[in-house]
Amino acid sequence: MTITSSTNLAPYLGSQFAAADIRAMTSNQIQSLTSAQVAALSTAAVSAISTSNFSAMTSTEVAALSTAQIQALDPAVFTQILLTQIHAFQSLSAITTQQFNSLSTSNINSLTSSDFASLNPSDIGSLSTTKIASINSVTAALLTSTEVATLNASQLNSLMSNSLNSLKSSGVAGLSATAISGLISSTLNSLSSNLVASLNSVGISNLSTATIAGLSSSTAGYLSSTQVRSLSASQLNLIGSSSSSTLNQLNSNGLVNLSTTVVANLSSTTLNTLGSNSTTLQQLSSTGIANLSTATIAGLNSTTIGSLSSSQVKALTAAELNNINSNAIVASTVTG
Repeated sequence: MTITSSTNLAPYLGSQFAAADIRAMTSNQIQSLTSAQVAALSTAAVSAISTSNFSAMTSTEVAALSTAQIQALDPAVFTQILLTQIHAFQSLSAITTQQFNSLSTSNINSLTSSDFASLNPSDIGSLSTTKIASINSVTAALLTSTEVATLNASQLNSLMSNSLNSLKSSGVAGLSATAISGLISSTLNSLSSNLVASLNSVGISNLSTATIAGLSSSTAGYLSSTQVRSLSASQLNLIGSSSSSTLNQLNSNGLVNLSTTVVANLSSTTLNTLGSNSTTLQQLSSTGIANLSTATIAGLNSTTIGSLSSSQVKALTAAELNNINSNAIVASTVTG
């Protein structure tokens, strides 16, 4: 078959058109195809539809495409696709990841809640950071919990604050530990209290030193007791050396339930900051206090020594007692 711009396509079956025939058709000829002809096109023929020719297709023609035909479309077609054509597809779940990534940010921000509900969650998780950064707060709120849970750290870090806080909390709670551990401090500091508290504790325990050091006192205060308990001694010491006000905002129930190992590895700076709140300090593990290094003990100030509970003082070893700063030892004997 030889197709020219003057060929009348009406007498032909869709199955008779080869890829070469489709490439030879004008936009008007493509637009003249019936639904039956479109539905009968082979996937090879469909893959030959150009961006300009697809733009000429009516919603009725687009609606005739099967899942296999949709997936055969050149991803380049989706860079210029009309919103009306997107909504004409039998199901958006037929769109491949590559095709979805080719959509303009304008089209993505124009999708409805039902559109997002019908997408494959992996489509969202595969979006480039540039595309994700362009998602507005209205669109962010439409993402399903499963879609939100597929986001990685780079995508989350690229979202604007208002878009971040529009994400479903159930989706944020489903983020992987890897995604959370890769968050930067500005992202965490942009999250609302309920979103921070919903983050996976394993991810929190693996936050980088740079992120931990950059936590605001407000964000530190949003961490749940479970999240605080998951922090390592090195993370707590970093917070203590970076900002005493941030350290003191941490959930006290989390601090008093720190493991013996974590307590034993707290620095004197961290303990001296905690010492300003005797209630929190006195509930730290006595066994952990008994295993503090002599260097840490030597760095404790009189306020901290004086704030230790009697059980904590009694747990101190001879080596620790011998290394208490002479200016602080009077205070310790009063308490112990």
